[in-house]
Amino acid sequence: MLLHCLSGRRCQYQQGESLLQSGALLLQIGVVLSGELLQEECGTPPRRLEHGALFGELHSCAGVLKSPLSIYAATNCEVLMLNLRRTLSTCATSCTFHNRLIQNLLREIASQALMLQHQNAILGSRTIRERLLTYLAQQPFDEHGQIVLSLSRAALADYLCVDRSALSRELHRMSEEGLLRFHRNTFICKKTV
Repeated sequence: MLLHCLSGRRCQYQQGESLLQSGALLLQIGVVLSGELLQEECGTPPRRLEHGALFGELHSCAGVLKSPLSIYAATNCEVLMLNLRRTLSTCATSCTFHNRLIQNLLREIASQALMLQHQNAILGSRTIRERLLTYLAQQPFDEHGQIVLSLSRAALADYLCVDRSALSRELHRMSEEGLLRFHRNTFICKKTV
């Protein structure tokens, strides 16, 4: 019923097939149901989109009419395409499913906006130490007052846009100065800076 309300359709794509070209009209939001997509945007590294990922929602909701994105099937995949206009406004019956969809879409967009805000704060920091401390301040503590990162050291360096060996050296300096203790991906911050 909801898919009919949203003019939703399931589409199959073969590896290498184009779903969206840069400059095309943005009329739909896509949800990856299976497989992987590759999202390319001028000036940014390609991004892989896996099961459950959305595409086109940020630009569409911002009123961007022509897509700055190109989307290709990285593998054979299935995608749910939803009509943008019907997705963003409730149907005549104002069904609970449609309202829940709009709430979930808004939550996803807000989550992405917060992530970008956090990344901007990190990249706005000039030194490796400032970037690391900014990143750690954004992470939740567990019940023992520790921060356990899901990122490997190499992935953390990539996220902070710093060299991995330089990050390791800075971590050891910070440990020697008593700012933090760490073991692998578990951190305990000793002082607030």
